[in-house]
Amino acid sequence: MGVDRAGACFMIGDFNEITGNHEKRGGRRRAESTFILFRTMLANCGMLDFPYKGNCLSWAGKIRRGRVQCRLDRAVGNEDWHHLFSHTDVEYLKLWGLDNRFPTANRRKLERGIPFEPFGFPFQIVDCRKAISRWKKSNPSNSEKKIEELKNKIDEAQGLDSVSAEEELQLKWQLCAAFRDEETYWRQKSRATWMREGDRNTK
Repeated sequence: MGVDRAGACFMIGDFNEITGNHEKRGGRRRAESTFILFRTMLANCGMLDFPYKGNCLSWAGKIRRGRVQCRLDRAVGNEDWHHLFSHTDVEYLKLWGLDNRFPTANRRKLERGIPFEPFGFPFQIVDCRKAISRWKKSNPSNSEKKIEELKNKIDEAQGLDSVSAEEELQLKWQLCAAFRDEETYWRQKSRATWMREGDRNTK
């Protein structure tokens, strides 16, 4: 959750609940009464959804009847936030590593020119992603295209009932191998001593 000096606030993360059956695909339909508590909480807090891009069905799982997808992760803000930062939108990341595709808030130029200091972990993630993206574009590698192709395949497979868990796992193993190839490429390219022995926090 973030709050600025003017009282504008937002919340972003895994709420582990949905506002209605329109935010799920697969599985049994839930009774409308089961959504009342979450809807009431959002209304009482004055929280409104941001515009988003990407697949908002952020969680995927499998049951005996097939695949289930739900919008468990979201970003919301109060009226003050929407008024002050009207160009804020949300991007759902691709679902290729975990079972949740996390939303990230993208700040845009403010209509009223009100100064705003970045704060909070969500914005740090966005800034880090942008910095890594710029760095990668200026330092392309041979395995980068393969990694992106595998990410897209995994993301697509998450939404298909015809893809088995074994096939999905196989794609993820291929992605891990592509990442290892990418790491090897940069280890060989770099002469930094901390890269020579690995020195990775893999725990």
